[in-house]
Amino acid sequence: MAFKPFSIPKTLNTDARRLAYLNVVLEEGNAAELKDTLKILAESKGITLPEFKGGVIEFLSAMKNLGFELRQRAVQTHKIKRKVYKRH
Repeated sequence: MAFKPFSIPKTLNTDARRLAYLNVVLEEGNAAELKDTLKILAESKGITLPEFKGGVIEFLSAMKNLGFELRQRAVQTHKIKRKVYKRH
């Protein structure tokens, strides 16, 4: 039995999957990973993007070319419950 090579771009065959992948990289990745991710997303859509060097304008342009837009939303913070210890 021969295995086929795994292809991330082929797996990202819907906008929902592309967006989920991008969100993970934006939350946990760095600039190098973002650069690679944009290439992978472009390949998954069958398009070519200009080289991404890390600038904000380049990023916004890449997002537009990929069919995504950025939206602002409030970030939910979690309150830490602290136990209060009383002296007896």
